[in-house]
Amino acid sequence: MNNYKDDFSAYPKNGVYLDSATVNLVPNSVIWAQSDFNHSLGSTPRKVLYSRSRKTTELYLETKQALSNKFGLEPENYAFTPNGDYSWNMILYSLIDYYNENGNRLKIVASIYDHHSLLAPLQYLESMGKIDVNLITEFNLEDNLLDLINQNTIVAINHVSPILGKYRDIQSLAKTVHSQGGYLAVDFSRSSAQFDVDLKNTDISIIDCSQDLLAPQGIGILFLQNELITSLKNAFPGSGGIKSVSKFEINQLNSIEKFEVGNVNMGGVSALNESMSYLDKIGQANIISQRESLRNYIDKGFEEIEFLNPIDFDDKISQSSSNIFTFTIENTTAHDVILLLEEIGKIEVRSGRLCAHPGLDDLNQEDVIQISTHIYNSLEDIDRLFDTIKEIKTIFN
Repeated sequence: MNNYKDDFSAYPKNGVYLDSATVNLVPNSVIWAQSDFNHSLGSTPRKVLYSRSRKTTELYLETKQALSNKFGLEPENYAFTPNGDYSWNMILYSLIDYYNENGNRLKIVASIYDHHSLLAPLQYLESMGKIDVNLITEFNLEDNLLDLINQNTIVAINHVSPILGKYRDIQSLAKTVHSQGGYLAVDFSRSSAQFDVDLKNTDISIIDCSQDLLAPQGIGILFLQNELITSLKNAFPGSGGIKSVSKFEINQLNSIEKFEVGNVNMGGVSALNESMSYLDKIGQANIISQRESLRNYIDKGFEEIEFLNPIDFDDKISQSSSNIFTFTIENTTAHDVILLLEEIGKIEVRSGRLCAHPGLDDLNQEDVIQISTHIYNSLEDIDRLFDTIKEIKTIFN
């Protein structure tokens, strides 16, 4: 395995960071790219004609081309947003308006094993009487979809479950959804770097770039297929997405830029451009190999340490694990464990309800412990984690 720790100045000195599913660390070169943009350009794209803005527009277009190269389809299918949550809320309200204008009512099918960022807006909008939501207690949605989907239905999922650390077969799921006339919306935030992701099978894709793509917080991606770009109006209109405004009428752009309201966070875009360049230099095959080596090593540790209880569905789910592992420890409390992990081993992990309460409730779990890895982690980090857990267990005994 390669060691990339030196590329990340925020990696804990003499410590271990294992919470990348919440927020990834950012490479030094990405931090410098964001700072350099603010020092040297600090402008906005598309709106004005002076030279700094023209150079900013070039960077804006270059980054969209990089997204196209990495995830598929055309640069014109990508919009920059503040984060994944904003993207999902914006597109949901826009979809509601579209369906209502056509005399239909939007229906959403989702799994309870997904994140609040996906589920909370659905539950709120249903409580307001704006949409119908069908939350099903299955991870593999395909088993139940055929009777639930029609042309007014969107199936909305996380590619990687934030609880189970399992990933869905998007190509197979898309085939099922599209065969019934529905749309597929996928949040790739926790898999955009460490998996081979191809967006062409999805209708709506969302990426929060600070949860796997090694970009800083505050930049997200919204991907739409051409049909939706043409059909939808942005329910949150504002400057940047407008073709013309009169006293009585607003005409939005007929392009993806209608969803880029206000000034685009170009410092974040510059950082995103560099993060994709950084990942490209490492190579996708190496990134996947690193993830799988860590996963296999962690799986072995779970098998050997009897008092670790993984939150898993291996009897029901065939997909392999991702870089996310959720578990409990016999006769301990999760919060006490993570505090001791930091105190004794200088190890940072996550505990609690994981912003995924419905799924944990269904699994009869209160508080859990979660670790998640990235390319800056090593086998030595995992050894240190398991050794410290064994030491902590003796305290509780």
